[in-house]
Amino acid sequence: MGVRAAFTAFFLAALLPAISAKSFLNNDLLHRRHLDLDHALRREASIALNAEIFPRDPEPQDSAPAASGTPGPSNDINFNTPQWNTTTFAACTKALGQVTKTSNSLGMLGCYNVPFLDTNTGVFEADLRLYQIAPASGPFTGVASRDISVGLSYSIASVTSATNSVKRDINVIEMRQTTSNGVMSELQQFQFIGQINKTLSLSKITRNQVQSLVIPTVQLSAKSPMTGAPMMTNLTSADTTYFVNGNFADTPGTGPAAAAPTAIAAAVQTASAFVLPGTTFGIFPLGFIITGAWTVLFVSAVAYGTYGRIRFRQAYRRRKATAVAGGRPI
Repeated sequence: MGVRAAFTAFFLAALLPAISAKSFLNNDLLHRRHLDLDHALRREASIALNAEIFPRDPEPQDSAPAASGTPGPSNDINFNTPQWNTTTFAACTKALGQVTKTSNSLGMLGCYNVPFLDTNTGVFEADLRLYQIAPASGPFTGVASRDISVGLSYSIASVTSATNSVKRDINVIEMRQTTSNGVMSELQQFQFIGQINKTLSLSKITRNQVQSLVIPTVQLSAKSPMTGAPMMTNLTSADTTYFVNGNFADTPGTGPAAAAPTAIAAAVQTASAFVLPGTTFGIFPLGFIITGAWTVLFVSAVAYGTYGRIRFRQAYRRRKATAVAGGRPI
């Protein structure tokens, strides 16, 4: 045992200078490669700067965006088509035609639809139309329709305006004529493009739960005509009709239930993708790399010594068998 321990210690002592020399040679080689790469990059940059620059031919543009593509701020799929505006106006006025009173002081009703939704990417388009069936009352008395601001907020989505909103001023006489004729006039129309939070998986939830993710909170705000103080009220689900055209139009009447806060919270919880903790590095693993390198060197040295001992044992057994067969001592 003492001889083997001494042999192993001597082997490790002899191995360390070789490892250091090899590391030095590798570092020198890497340094030369770095110089060669730097020289090549400088040469290519010089050629590129001295070369003649030609104008690039413009890329051909599609005449119309594809319906299956991802919409962007300048790539509206359904918003500006006459068919969409006509069918949406007819569906909204029909759904709101029987409503005679509102729960908000501005006397407004809303019609919210989603003309486009990609369940793979979470991109969607939203169309909001406002109608006023009664004059403003309470603290909003005397507020003109042009002075009303509308804000949309989503719990798990971000939206940008796709086009300019359309506003119309409706006076009290026109409002009474509109109500008596049974035909409603749009007060405002808003169009948005949104993106559902990418951490949510829409494939894990039902269509009704997807509705909950794309229903916003509509806030109506204005300044008091008397004091100038800001005033705000929400357009509740009781004053809004949902999904009468476009996506989810085949399941009418499900919007108010999907707009409930409990339904939205349940949809977000179900769609949230589970992430196993501890599977990723929070910071750059510098200590892990250094420790791993030393571990590899240690294991390699021990493995090399073990392999040498195994070969020595095999050679010793062969010599012993040969000596026994020839009748000679080992």
